[in-house]
Amino acid sequence: MADYNRAPDSAGRFSGFYRECGDLPGQGAKRETQRMYTKYWGLAETPFQSTIDPRWFYTGPGREEAVARSLFLAESGRRCGVIVGSAGTGKSLLLEKLARTLKRSQREVALVDLLGCTSQEMLWETAAELGLAPGKSASTAALWRLVHDYFRSNQFARVPTVVLFDHLGRADGECATVLQRLLSLTSGAGAGVTFLLAARVAEHSKLWATLGRFSDLRIDLPTFDRVETGRYVNALLIQAGAMAPIFDDSGLERVFELTAGIPGEVNRLCDLALIAAAADGLPNIDESVIDAVAAELQLTPAPVQRLATAGRRVPESY
Repeated sequence: MADYNRAPDSAGRFSGFYRECGDLPGQGAKRETQRMYTKYWGLAETPFQSTIDPRWFYTGPGREEAVARSLFLAESGRRCGVIVGSAGTGKSLLLEKLARTLKRSQREVALVDLLGCTSQEMLWETAAELGLAPGKSASTAALWRLVHDYFRSNQFARVPTVVLFDHLGRADGECATVLQRLLSLTSGAGAGVTFLLAARVAEHSKLWATLGRFSDLRIDLPTFDRVETGRYVNALLIQAGAMAPIFDDSGLERVFELTAGIPGEVNRLCDLALIAAAADGLPNIDESVIDAVAAELQLTPAPVQRLATAGRRVPESY
């Protein structure tokens, strides 16, 4: 059994961790490693997914509230809401879950990832996600006509439409202008179009300067506290088929200290901890295993992030 309290070897890795994870190239090797550790821990699936799969959306208190607020916006026909959270808090996963939920309620739904998009690409992707089959070389004017006619047609047919934009703050600056025009096109009574936008906390103030007058509701997606971090880890393990606890209390405490309760960071750390502990045949994962993996990732205890300054209430609507 490996001693996780000793220093790394000359290669900078613990032996078991190196064998099972450190030098495995490609997706095939990654899948083989995941099969190894799921079998070792008695799991049906890998619990800490790096993909956007709404099956793994954690419905803790903060997440349930974010879903409820977002659905309220869509179901009440409001114009626009902004989902705000730090990097790794699960905004993309929330949008994917909302898109699937709303599609089951007889709404037209488009989910558009704007990461790195230009304004022209934003329009084209929006038209494509709405099922309008735009031509690859369609002009800006033609794209605007397609989208405008689509919204107008749905308004006359009384078909509600929801457009979800992910990574708006990481798109070209002109995309905010496109969104302004989209909001203006659908500003009339009974337009039946709702826009849901996702942005990081640091990006929100810049977007607000441009889009503030259009927004009906801000929806915060917070990080986890200590207790919720443990519940999150255990909930995903149970969903994956775990029949007994795998992380002990010290391990869960250390996970929180190193990740500040950011779900994306929790997933990465816990996934590698499962691999490392399985490689050395450990019965569970305690703080020494977490510290060993953290050393490989060069992680240090992270400051706990907050969406608002202590003692100051964040406005829920604008």
